Amino acid sequence: MTWHAAMKRALVVAREEGHLRADVDEEQMLFEIHGLILALHYEARFLKNPGSMARATTGFDNILRVMARPSACGGPVPFLFPHLQGASHAQLHPPCATCSS
Repeated sequence: MTWHAAMKRALVVAREEGHLRADVDEEQMLFEIHGLILALHYEARFLKNPGSMARATTGFDNILRVMARPSACGGPVPFLFPHLQGASHAQLHPPCATCSS
């Protein structure tokens, strides 16, 4: 299985399990993630551009913001944002009527 095939399968599973919006085009999401990886590689390795990892993380968060299924209250889905791992749902946004945390 190629890297692309494995990644596409992971995106399909994520959509099927409700982590991504039902209308997500896995090929498009894969393309955008792959483009981000290529840009990061070029910026960090060849240009040695400081801050390229932070920009790539922001880019990935933007992809997820568009394609991830929001939580019931519309707040962020914590497990999809790697730099926020360990943060509780309540830490990511103020409590609302839908969320009890």
